Amino acid sequence: MHTVTSRSVRFACAMLLAALAGSAIAGPITPPAGPVTSTMKTMTEVEPRIAINSVNTPGDATTMFVISQPGSYYLTSDITTTGNKVGIRILASDVTVDLNGMTVRRGAGATSSSAIRDDIDTENAEQTITIRNGTIRGFATAGNYGIYSAGNTKLVARDLFLLNCAFGITVENGPLDASGITATGTSTTAGYGLSGTSGTIIAASSVSNFGTGYYVNEGLLADSVATGCGMGANVTRARVENFAASTTLSGAVGMEASAYSTVSDSLFTTMTTGIKVLGVGVLIDNCTFNSGNTGVQLWSSDAVVRNNVFKDMTTIGSNGVCIKAEAGATRNVIENNQGSNFNFGISIAAAGNTVIGNKFGNPLSSGLAIYSFPIGTRHGAIVKVNNSTSGVIVGSSTPGVIPSTLGTTEPTANLYW
Repeated sequence: MHTVTSRSVRFACAMLLAALAGSAIAGPITPPAGPVTSTMKTMTEVEPRIAINSVNTPGDATTMFVISQPGSYYLTSDITTTGNKVGIRILASDVTVDLNGMTVRRGAGATSSSAIRDDIDTENAEQTITIRNGTIRGFATAGNYGIYSAGNTKLVARDLFLLNCAFGITVENGPLDASGITATGTSTTAGYGLSGTSGTIIAASSVSNFGTGYYVNEGLLADSVATGCGMGANVTRARVENFAASTTLSGAVGMEASAYSTVSDSLFTTMTTGIKVLGVGVLIDNCTFNSGNTGVQLWSSDAVVRNNVFKDMTTIGSNGVCIKAEAGATRNVIENNQGSNFNFGISIAAAGNTVIGNKFGNPLSSGLAIYSFPIGTRHGAIVKVNNSTSGVIVGSSTPGVIPSTLGTTEPTANLYW
């Protein structure tokens, strides 16, 4: 009788497992009949696309190319408009136009009003259109548009250059969802760079040389820049964050903010007026105002202006003022702001505002008021922290100098030095 050793058992098991594994992964070694072909899909199969040309998208008496069916379209070459023809007209919803790095330009002698536009019938159902990845150039006559929508359109715009156009992108009756846009205009007194109605979102974009850089209603403007515009942005019921506006134009306004808008973490440089507050309930928070005449100008009530920095508010006849509340502007809160090198610090014309925790000092002239409040203004203690002879006016008929060397632990003290 033979004894089976444990080594023999282990060896047998290993051989059996190897055999089973081999049979599990083995397959037929005879290739299928016929030639070997690729199993990969073409780009057209992955994303069916239609070239914009005279065969697929024939034009008419008013347009070079007309898109009348939903789908994804692309350019294979530049478009140069002729006569009064629009470059591309879109008459369908659910359309994507990829400019494919090409340019739509107005031809020499042409009177084309726009490069791309949609169905102008506002009675039709809402359209959804995407335009991306290319350049629009030369629609420069007053009233001309790079992209124009007068219909019920939600327009998505991505990675576009709109150069030398009287208007960049305008959506009259729907939201604009735009990012990666660069637009240059032809006039600092007319035309919008990027404009949309309720629900508009504009991000990571840059505009220059327009009457108004951006128009946003009930939406968002973020991480964007306006240079050399008569007005950087006009916003209503909108949130603005990480925005920058600058220009050397006389009379220029960085932003007009209306009705419950919020402006935060933004920069306004060399503006005649940084922000004009024209509607109730506006919040201006953590912004910087450099080298202008008026930083924040309040024309309305119930605003909060807090945590902002003002530098070099000195231009236009030595009348520079950091924060100015006009007659009729009341119930505003001006809190925890700071400024230096100005003509006037905080100047308030109407009673009923609240001023707390601000720090303004180093005015250009000791004879100018750092804080000018009418009777009826609520304010924290006003404390002088050195021997400056700068004055402070706390009542309409009670000027005075707070004694120097006073200190305080009052957390809502307004400081000047």
